[in-house]
Parts: sequence; structure tokens; C-alpha cells
Amino acid sequence: MRFVTMIGVLAVGLGTSLALLGCSQSSGEGGGGVPTTGATSTGNTTTGTTEPVTDQPEPFPQGTGQNPNPTIEYPKGPFGVNKGSVIQNFKFMGFPNSLENNKDLVTVQMADFYNPTGKGVFGKGASFPEGQAKPKAILIDVSSVWCGPCNYEAANVLPGLYAKYKPRGGEFLLQLADGPTPGSAANSKHLYNWTKKYKVDYPATIDPSYKLSALFQADAFPANMIIDTKTMKIVDVIAGVAEEGGTFWKAYEKLLDN
Repeated sequence: MRFVTMIGVLAVGLGTSLALLGCSQSSGEGGGGVPTTGATSTGNTTTGTTEPVTDQPEPFPQGTGQNPNPTIEYPKGPFGVNKGSVIQNFKFMGFPNSLENNKDLVTVQMADFYNPTGKGVFGKGASFPEGQAKPKAILIDVSSVWCGPCNYEAANVLPGLYAKYKPRGGEFLLQLADGPTPGSAANSKHLYNWTKKYKVDYPATIDPSYKLSALFQADAFPANMIIDTKTMKIVDVIAGVAEEGGTFWKAYEKLLDN
């Protein structure tokens, strides 16, 4: 399954109007679907740095989550794509914090964030600092390099909201789906350049097999999802950039205040 359809309306201009729109990748045109010039580089000729060479996650049947692992605590389900369903324990490759290290890819899985008591901390061997408090809620942001609104969101929306919500127990997780070409999965080079350009200080990952796409009812970029880490249930899913102060972010704040 690929992200291939338009949502609702077409972009009629650039700037803040993009914040309400999503991208189509069916033609690479319209709705912010033209690759954004200078958004990222596909190689290290732009950055002049050494980049990671491994960008494949550990394999498992597409859209099914990980094989059962009795050593990992995680809700049993039922799993699904709608509000109230438990998100599967997807496993990706990426950077826990690209400002600290954006060269070495590590495994990031949804079970890392499971926080049934609301007071959990990351344990020994986790991809995140041992003893650091686990989040109360996660925003999963699915974006693509070629998508204009995705770039707008990364530059103008998410940084301020993350600074606002991180101290309250919030976490964001970037899932970079496509690279500069619609329909072609982002790789480690694209992730490196994206996180460097936008100074991403929250977890950022790639999903070459498009496993996460099964979760979305609207096939458009960007897509945003709220996860309650006490239950790993899906609280809300939207296509497009969520307006600050709207119902989507109010639902996120409610999880942080509980």
C-alpha cells in the first residue's frame, strides 16, 4: 500500500495555507506535491559528511507487527487502524535524537514507549537514555521529502509544539516515508539530511517497507497520529497539518494532563 490520493482540497498558494493541506504522490504535481527544492539532498555531496550505510529494518511480514517476543512488555491488542485500536509493535531504524547523533542508525520500536503506569523510565539496553522518563503521549508524524506541506510542518509547526509539549511528557516520532521521488521509500541519507536541515531533536525513523501505511485511512502526506502510551491505543488520526489549538492538539494535551 502506498500513499497515493489527494485529501479534500488543493493548495492554492504557498505559506501558511499549506498547513491545512496534504500532498498527493500520484503525479508529483499539485497540492504541494512538487518536490521541494533544497529540502534535502540524496547524497553526501551537499552535507560533506559521512552518513550511515544501513537503512533496512529487521524484516517481518508487512503490516503485521513484530513476531511475539515474551521478553518485551506490550499490550495484546486488539490491533487495528481505527481510534481505540492498539498500534502494532512496529520496529523501525532511525535516530533517537539527531542533534546528538545522526550518523548511527538504531532500532526504534513502539514497545520502547509503552508506559502503562505513566511513570515508567527507559531501561538498560533501550535505544533511549537509561533512566529517562517515558512519554505520556506520542505524536507520529508521517512525512515525505517531496511534500511541500511536510517541509512547512517540519520547519514552522513541529519545533514550537515539541518545545511546548516535551517538558509535559510529550514525544514526537517522525516517520519519513518517501524520499525526493513520490512512491520511492526514503533511505538513511534522506533521513540524515532532513533531520539536519530541520534540526530534529525528537526520534526520527525510516520505513522502507511501508509497514506503517496500513494504519492510515487517508492516503496523504503529512499524516499525524496520537498514541496513548499507557495503552498504546490510537487516539486520533488526521491527514494534513494539524492547526495549533485545534481539537487534535487538545486531545494530545488531555493525555499529558491525565
